[in-house]
Amino acid sequence: YVVPIVAPIAKAAEGWLTTLALTLINASHLWFVVFFFMALPTVLKRFAVIATGTVYPVLATIVAISADTDVGLADDKWLTYWSAFSLLYLGMISAERFVGKVPGLYTLCLAVTLYLMLPIFDGSDAVFRSILVPLFRQRESLLLKDAKKLAKNMVLQLPKDRHSEAGQAAAAAFLEEAKKLDAEQAGGGTSSAAAATSQ
Repeated sequence: YVVPIVAPIAKAAEGWLTTLALTLINASHLWFVVFFFMALPTVLKRFAVIATGTVYPVLATIVAISADTDVGLADDKWLTYWSAFSLLYLGMISAERFVGKVPGLYTLCLAVTLYLMLPIFDGSDAVFRSILVPLFRQRESLLLKDAKKLAKNMVLQLPKDRHSEAGQAAAAAFLEEAKKLDAEQAGGGTSSAAAATSQ
């Protein structure tokens, strides 16, 4: 008797209700892990950070390298992860050696390690693109690699008879954006020169 009345309400609330319930459950698990981690001695905290940052990523890297695919997305993900994690590890070692005991250092390192590793955040890609690539002046190379991936994706998704036209449209869009930027820079340069002359 109740099912016909409750079923439409349950179905309507399923999306947000399920999300809310799962969020509360995951938050309670996370708090348990945080309190457990905070209670560990310093040596075990350091071990937990290093183990979290290396055990699963090593296994995932081995699987990504030995997998029989040509996509390379998993390879790129773990290459960027290892680059970003090595930066974090060097920072952690430097803080231990030169600063001494920093309260909350290992908690922060664990949080950053999870940020770098978990796909929901994709932190390793963000750190790689916004810190490492500019630091080593590799932005153009990375953009060319991204353009090649996009071209390959376009070729795979479009019918063969559209390849030439789509490639020309993509090249035209690039040239149009470059011309707009050049015009803005040229216009900005003359207006600032005119403003400087009038002063």
